[in-house]
Amino acid sequence: MVIGYRRPHDRSDPPLGWTDADGRRAGVANPLAEFPEADDFSFRDVAAGPQSVLVSGIVQAGEKALRLPPRHVILTYDLNGALRRKWVTNPFYFRQIAVDHAGNVYGLGVRLDGVRVANLVRKYSADGAVQGEFFPSALMATGERSMYTNRGDNQFWIGDDRLCVYMADSDELFEFDLDGKLQRRTSLHEPLARLARDHHGARAEIVTLAGNPRAVSEIAEVRIWTQGDEDVSPALVRLFLDGRRPQTLEAADGTALATASFPLLGTIGDEVLFLNRYTATLLRR
Repeated sequence: MVIGYRRPHDRSDPPLGWTDADGRRAGVANPLAEFPEADDFSFRDVAAGPQSVLVSGIVQAGEKALRLPPRHVILTYDLNGALRRKWVTNPFYFRQIAVDHAGNVYGLGVRLDGVRVANLVRKYSADGAVQGEFFPSALMATGERSMYTNRGDNQFWIGDDRLCVYMADSDELFEFDLDGKLQRRTSLHEPLARLARDHHGARAEIVTLAGNPRAVSEIAEVRIWTQGDEDVSPALVRLFLDGRRPQTLEAADGTALATASFPLLGTIGDEVLFLNRYTATLLRR
């Protein structure tokens, strides 16, 4: 499923749309329309579930003026765009969500009320019932502050019955089983540093990470920065999880797929998917 969204402007203009990877089935929805009293809806993340599309977002209905925390919600739509369920996650605030094959929802985030969290991931059933928590914040040197990145974005997805979490500031990839047991923890700091040196840069930052969690390598779209962050070059690379030298698949010179016009979306089987922004179509490699 490929999902796109923008900030909603009114209840009659759906800001959320999706299609399957073959373009055979599509739908639209407007989360703002689900809250008649609201004056604003902000998307935090979207995810594809079994025959469904899920949205994590923030509903504002006067809370900002009253200096109260807004509602943080998760909505589930069927593929025809009909709302099937919604629930409020306060005081938990999720920056990323993922959904497994059974419809269970996983949220990566912190609390709104300032209470420190012991775990960064919360698991819900498809109906919104809490199933458990995992990913201890103590695993991160900066604890729950690791949710607020200084460079790049944290990433969160499910593949091959594993939940993958990439933490941008520490350049680490965590893999959990769907019950929350840590299966593998891999540092990508040295491969990224080596990649930057190979391209005469100061540092390399992951934009998108995609691949099979059980594989020995991941495909990544990266930015390579010069000293002082004065210039940046995009690149498409293969990062090996066993410490081997990174492989540059597209040179960092703005050619072919290593540009912002062809962002990496993910993988389907052995194929890698990109979005062609010029034609609004998918490219497969």
